[in-house]
This record gives sequence, structure tokens and C-alpha cells, in this order.
Amino acid sequence: MVAGVITGFLALLLLLYPKQSLRRLVLQSGGKNAAGRVYLDALLRQNPNDQQLRRVLARLTSAGQSQPVPLRQAAVHPAPVGAAQYRADAATAFAAMATAPTIAQRRVWFLRGVRTLQAGNLVQEALQEGERHLGLLANDRETLIVMTRIALAANRPDKAQRFIEQALGMKRGV
Repeated sequence: MVAGVITGFLALLLLLYPKQSLRRLVLQSGGKNAAGRVYLDALLRQNPNDQQLRRVLARLTSAGQSQPVPLRQAAVHPAPVGAAQYRADAATAFAAMATAPTIAQRRVWFLRGVRTLQAGNLVQEALQEGERHLGLLANDRETLIVMTRIALAANRPDKAQRFIEQALGMKRGV
């Protein structure tokens, strides 16, 4: 899905900006930001013999910056290199949640924890950690709505249904 969005965005850019304009933008930025590296990769795939683009890529590689990740490879390995940082930040939020004196503060820390994992593209972990730390927020409607969205993002409609029923105060069928 991510690869599709990026590919669509690149196609839109190529449509809106003529090829030479996009090439000029990439050469001016030197491919130093993440978007520039993705554009550089796309342009190199279209023009594998472009020596100017190859020099920019060589300069990035010699400067210690990694080569752009091909879109197919990015889709296969969605967890970012810094996934450990997302996990650590989420763990910090959940630890702060445990010591928060009010339900409102617990909710803030809980939401920060699950959204941090979700931002790191760790949706399955966000769902698991969210369920594990739900505790006193099990009847909090706002929290349950967020958990419903995370469950849907994690492709778990069964859990999403359970969160919706919980938010509405419905009992499971006997």
C-alpha cells in the first residue's frame, strides 16, 4: 500500500512537472532529504545511463548516506531501521501512563504510546500493546475509538468489532 501511494505520488509529480524540471529539482537538492532520494531512485530507474544523477548518488553514498531503497523492497520490509526507537518511545509513554493520577492523563499517555508505534509502522504491535495497557481505559469511548482504528489498520476486524461494542456499551451475545 505504501509503495502504491509513493508510486502514485511520483507519477503525479512526473505528470505535473516535466521530466527535466523534476530532474533539475533533484539535482539542486542533491538528494539529501528522503523525498529527494526517492525521486533520485525513480529517475535513475527511468534513466539508468544518466551520469549526472549517478554522480549525485555516488556523492550521497560516499557521504555515508544510504542508497535509496527501491519501492518494492520498502513494501516488503515496512518496519523502519529505527523501529527500536519507536518501541522505546512507546514503552516510555506506557510507563508514564501507569503513574498518571487521572484518567485524562492516562488517556493522553496511552494514545501517545499506541500512536508512536503506529507512526513507526508497527501497527500489529500497537494493537497488542494497546490491548495490554488498556486497563482502566477499557470503558473510555475515545480510547476505544482509537483502538478500533488501529485494529482495522492491523487487519483485525474482529477486534475492531469488539472495541466498537465495548464503546457502545453492548454486551457480547451469550
